[in-house]
Order: sequence, then C-alpha cells, then structure tokens
Amino acid sequence: MAVNLARLRLWLALAVEFQGEVPPPLPNLDFKIELGDSLTGPAPADAVCQDIFRHHDLKQLRELKARFLRPRSGSEREDLLRQIEELEQSIADWIHPGEETDGFDWQVRFAEVFLRPVEQEIADPEDLPGFDIVLTNPPYVRHGLIPARVKRLLQRRFPHVHDGAADLYVYFYARAIELLKPGGVLAFISSNKWFRAGYGRKLRSFVARECAIQSITDFGELPVFESAATFPMVFIALRQRCAGQTPLFTQIRSLEPPYPDVLELVRRDGRRLPPEAFQEDCWTMTDLETIQMLRQMEIGTLPLGEYVNGQFYYGIKTGFNTAFFIDGTKRAELIAQDPASAEIIRPLAVGDDIRKWRIRDRDRWLILTRIGVDIARYPAVFAHLGGWQRQLEKRYDRGDYWWELRACSYYERLTGRRSCILSLRWSPASPTTATAASPTTKPSSSLWMICFCSGS
Repeated sequence: MAVNLARLRLWLALAVEFQGEVPPPLPNLDFKIELGDSLTGPAPADAVCQDIFRHHDLKQLRELKARFLRPRSGSEREDLLRQIEELEQSIADWIHPGEETDGFDWQVRFAEVFLRPVEQEIADPEDLPGFDIVLTNPPYVRHGLIPARVKRLLQRRFPHVHDGAADLYVYFYARAIELLKPGGVLAFISSNKWFRAGYGRKLRSFVARECAIQSITDFGELPVFESAATFPMVFIALRQRCAGQTPLFTQIRSLEPPYPDVLELVRRDGRRLPPEAFQEDCWTMTDLETIQMLRQMEIGTLPLGEYVNGQFYYGIKTGFNTAFFIDGTKRAELIAQDPASAEIIRPLAVGDDIRKWRIRDRDRWLILTRIGVDIARYPAVFAHLGGWQRQLEKRYDRGDYWWELRACSYYERLTGRRSCILSLRWSPASPTTATAASPTTKPSSSLWMICFCSGS
C-alpha cells in the first residue's frame, strides 16, 4: 500500500506540474520505488566490478532500467522486466557467491547506485557510489516489541550502534549513513531520545565521528503527532568527517504560527552550538556557558545513581494501559458500585507528570491487581476489566490470571508515604547528569505511585 501511494503521489506531481495540452504517458516507477526490509540486508558497501564482463552487466543493467522507465507495451515491458531480473540475479551471484541474504539487498537492487567498474577514475563527486540524499521518518518501535530473531540480525549487522535496549529507529540511522555517498545529506524525523538515553551512546559516537551535523530542530514534548508521544525532532547532517561540530539548534516551544513553517522557525530561533556540546557520546544541547557550568557541577557532586545506591525502578508494566488506567470519573463510578474498589485503585503519575517540587495531579488512577489478589472481593473492578478480557489474556506482561498485573518486587517502595524531590531542570534534548547534592525529603499526605508504563 505504501509503495503504491508513493508512486501515485509522484505521478500526481508530474501531472500537476505539466504545462501544455497533451501530457506524456506516466513513467514506470517499479525500480525507483522498492519494497523490502531495509535493515537486515547486507551492508551496501562500495563493491567494485572485477572484470570487463561484470562491467558489461552493470552497463547493460543501467540501460535496461532507463528503457523500462519509459512507458512500454505490455509484452515489451514484461521482456524488459525479465532481463533486468536476470541481470540482478547474475550480479547477486558474484557479489554474494554461495550466500543466502536476508532483507533488502541494496547493492543488487540499486546496483547502478552502489557499483562501479574497478578501473573508473572518479573525478566528479556525482560519480561516487551511494545516494545523494536519504530522507526518512523511521517507524517508532520500542525495543521490547522487536522479535528476538530480528534483534540478533540487527546486532550482527550493526555492532557499532547496537544496544540491547535500543529502539528500532537507532538502526535506521546506521543504515542511512551507510547508504549515503561521501558528502550526501542525511535528513531524519525521529525521536530525540537517543541524544540522552543510554542506548544511544554508541549511535552518538558513530554520528559525531562520521557526520557533520548541520541542524537539529527539537520539538520536545509538543504534540506534533496527536496519536503518539514521540518527542520528535528533525536532524540534518552530511556524511563527512568534521573536526568541530557547530550545528544550528532550534528548540521549538509552541505549535503556533509560523509553525508549520519549520524553516522560518529555524531562521528565527536557531542558534549555533559550540564544539564543546559534542564530546564523543556526550551531547549537550546548550550554550558554552551552560556547558561549563554543568561540567563544574559534575565535579565534587554526588550523582543521583550513587545517592540512591542504584535503586532505580522501572515502574509498572500493565501490558494494556487502556484497561488499567482510569480517570476520576470512572474511579468514582467503581467505588459507588462497590466501596471496596478503593482498596486497589491508586493515584497514578507518569514521567510527564513529575514537575519541580510537585507531582502534577491529572486525576488519573491505576487499578492495582497484584498477583494473588482476591478478585472476587472487587466485583465492580472485575466487571470493568472483563470488558477487555480478550486483550488482557494475550498480554506478555501479566500475572497468573488475565486480570492480574505482572510480578513486581518493589510495589511497597512505589507506594511509600515519603518522596525525595529533587530540583531538576527539564530540557527535552539535554542529557545532563542529575545530581543529588541537596535533596529535600518531604512528607506526603497522599499515596502516590510513580509509574513509567508500557502498553497501549
């Protein structure tokens, strides 16, 4: 479907831009827009032709694809298609002799882009192997949803950026850089989390080493995509080594006009980052004065991880938030039906609710059905969860029965009556080190559960 829509969009663009009486026939785009697994296939390395016969194959392939692009009759089109497929198979046989390949084989399916004769002297940068531009908005797939078999393939293909906790888009960055010719343009719309997350450490080092970063436009928590909280940003870079990165950084703070004119926002609000902002895998999206202040703070202060003796907790995975997350109205309804329901309904706070000196109360609640809960004592809650029984039975993150949450060894810590509140400044793309030099412990009159939850 996506491939057909892309072809239709290009055909419509040609029709709209045509000026004249009779438009020419639309081109065949079969070999311009391809379908396949773009990650797990072989790396599109700069392979070269070794002899005159393979040089002839490559030249013939280019000519056949150029002819195929122009509209043809049915029989002629099928004949060209057959010849192209036979040549691609021949090229695959000498590039990967005796090998079975997974995924999309870039060197074969775009041989005219990546292969060149060994004797060719490249005087013009236009003749370098690789694409001029790679523009992508990769899928937002959390690492926990990537099948184990695919994870193993990704680890083998991309050891230089692999991390067991890396979301899928990390590998798209690595593959995109491989696809570019030297000096080619990388343009990404993706999550900004790899700027500061531990799983992005290798990717940050790789990008800083292989690319000249041109522009970063960060939307932070703004709801650019209404259906998902993705922390989006636009990342532009060139595939070339750069001694000192000084990209243009723009923090978008509102979706009011001139948005969606992103270029105008960059012109108005963008500022150059100093080279000190990019130190190997440590990226800090701020000015030099702030960077120096942060570096000074790190000297002689106690990191938060040491302060809590490494006792960080993931939170609660429901596996299906729709059933377990309720608002105040639903809570009141359940308690009215059965007052005992209040025993297993707890106040809920997610990461976005944590603010300086307070937890933002958005009247959200969690149904806390631990393993072993006597669900018969809570008929109203049981009836509520029963509306999603089919989905709850399919969960990976569940207890012994479909109405139970998964096992968790630190429920009591999450429901304690005291909370340590740190004065931490939130900056969406700033991977600063949180320190606990002066924590303030305050008693709380309410029970709060801080949860970082997964599920839909």
